[in-house]
Amino acid sequence: MKKFTVLLIGLALTSLAWATSKSPQTSAVLEFEKGSYELTQSQKEDLANILKGISYNDELDVTIAAWADEPFPAQSKNLSKEQRHIAKKRIKSLKQYLKATGADFDDMDTYNMAERTGFMGRMFNSKGNKIKKSLSSNNKSALKPTYQTIADKGDAGKAILVFSIDD
Repeated sequence: MKKFTVLLIGLALTSLAWATSKSPQTSAVLEFEKGSYELTQSQKEDLANILKGISYNDELDVTIAAWADEPFPAQSKNLSKEQRHIAKKRIKSLKQYLKATGADFDDMDTYNMAERTGFMGRMFNSKGNKIKKSLSSNNKSALKPTYQTIADKGDAGKAILVFSIDD
């Protein structure tokens, strides 16, 4: 079986950086085997190591964006129900793991990157709409750092977790 990999970004952040700055973030990019949504033991261990390096306070947020096995669809196209469901199950698996670790987050935002933003999200330009719009355009410069990380590192078969201190 093909081994799952976790690419860890920003592990050089220390607890001191978290305590002294309002904008640091660290992220993890998880790659899933086609059709899979369960975390491997290796992925769990790598996420646990990230969580150990973070100082928790009442301002710590986590943002999770998960893709299906197929890339985000072109404008006006939709992925199959099965593909949308895979991304949804990846999000659920990650949320369950984070809760099981006892990690305490001020906010946990999730984005199913296999689904189009609904009418209301487009009308009010929701967070999800901003991220998804940036994927279908080359204009990522106006995104806040959390969304920039998701737009830059996200792709089919992946989930991105961004841990950040809320401003």
